[in-house]
Amino acid sequence: MKCPCCQRIVSADAKACPNCGKNIDAYLKAKRANDPHYTAIVNSWWKIVISIIVPVVIISVMIACSVFFSSQGAYYNELCEIAPGKYADGYQSKATIFSAISFVSWLATLAACIFLFLKAKKIICAQWENIQKEKALLVDESKFK
Repeated sequence: MKCPCCQRIVSADAKACPNCGKNIDAYLKAKRANDPHYTAIVNSWWKIVISIIVPVVIISVMIACSVFFSSQGAYYNELCEIAPGKYADGYQSKATIFSAISFVSWLATLAACIFLFLKAKKIICAQWENIQKEKALLVDESKFK
């Protein structure tokens, strides 16, 4: 490749031009940072990372809520067994409500898993294709003039 400053041929592994001292690494990094194809690749990677993290966080929160409602239903069921009497009907109704909420919560979590991961797969595939297209358009630094 040629030095951008003195136009002499420089080894592809050289960090600086042996003739004029121009920092080749810094020049190539600056050229790459201004390359719209390189920027598009970086942005595509971020979209892939976010499309993985967001569903995992949402589903983790939904699972935590489901576990909470399940534990509350179990707690009120235990209270019904421990303290029969005038409070048992109230505990039983709360246990039934929490059990129903827990069931619906688990179903919603399952539906969210399916939906979010299918959506993430679609985003990841599209971004991966974009990365491959942009890589083909990147400036070949070994042929740098």
